[in-house]
Amino acid sequence: MIERIMADALAREKAAAGYAIAAQDVGSIAYGGVCRVAIRGCGVEVQTLDHDVHWISSHTVIALDPAGSPHKASVLLRDLIADPRAGRFVRCLSRTAERAAAAIRARDVASLGDAVNRSRHLFNEWASGRYVTPEVAHIAGLLQKEFGRSVYGYKPPGAGAASVLMAMTDDVGGVIAFLNSVGWYAWAARVTRGLDCQPCAGHKLIRMTAGHRIDFVGAADLGIALPVEEAGVCVSCCVEPRNALTFEA
Repeated sequence: MIERIMADALAREKAAAGYAIAAQDVGSIAYGGVCRVAIRGCGVEVQTLDHDVHWISSHTVIALDPAGSPHKASVLLRDLIADPRAGRFVRCLSRTAERAAAAIRARDVASLGDAVNRSRHLFNEWASGRYVTPEVAHIAGLLQKEFGRSVYGYKPPGAGAASVLMAMTDDVGGVIAFLNSVGWYAWAARVTRGLDCQPCAGHKLIRMTAGHRIDFVGAADLGIALPVEEAGVCVSCCVEPRNALTFEA
């Protein structure tokens, strides 16, 4: 059932945009937890990684600036696909994703922070500096000045080009308090389950809920949209809050 939903979502995206680039998003949200998403040709393989939800929550902060830049990823993604260097970046990001997966299994926040930083550097280079906004770079600089090596890594939690940030740290409470003090909303990442559908109103309606996706290492799913397709691997996580949609059965 989940595979059919994923395939339909990607087919709809390809029909609308001419290519399907949301394999990581669809796979992570559909399966939930922490996932390794491998994209090869027309196929998407999702593997739920061995992970400790409490360890993730104790080392991962998500934050946003309520007055910051809106999401502009659609323009950025078109440029990334057209970049002649794209295949090389997909391969480098995929190798980095495998490092992130190993760090999550081992509960090694320092190694995961290294992979997150490597991912940020690669994606920002590919995006010609547009992945990390000035607002995110500024707040990350403040975090590193305030917490030093207690912040192991940071990056935008998705496609970037917006005032959002995720940080790997062993001082989640301190980082959240600091970000709140400078006007950002911040909270600990809470891993959630995958897509859930339940009948309601006497089985006349279906209520569907799903979490949001953050990636520790993403962007390699863009390889499916390149003129010469490049296999890619991403590592991401489905987190609260959950969205809900109700429709007729």
